[in-house]
Amino acid sequence: QEFILNIVEEIGEVITIVRKKGDNTVVSDPVVRDAFLEEMSDVLMYYMEILLRYHVTPEEISEAYKKKHSGDKIEVDLTIPKNTGTTVPNPTTLGNNKKPLGKFIKVNNPEE
Repeated sequence: QEFILNIVEEIGEVITIVRKKGDNTVVSDPVVRDAFLEEMSDVLMYYMEILLRYHVTPEEISEAYKKKHSGDKIEVDLTIPKNTGTTVPNPTTLGNNKKPLGKFIKVNNPEE
């Protein structure tokens, strides 16, 4: 069961990076982003390990997710401001309507 605690530790490391550096830095600073992605890859690894140890199939987890979140609906504005010099959305532009994440995602393309 220690493997379950490992994911908690890795999530804690992700939280530490975000709290210390801030959302904008995680998106815009390559060194901070690399550290963030390294910790997120550890989270993903332990998540997958948990699913494998308990013989959870992709179909089972997908069905459970759909069942739990079928009524959820959100909109997130993923418009990338012009002349930002980045291909990654600035987190201050995400979710301009301030709704919680998790439901329907709407992408606005300024080129359209």
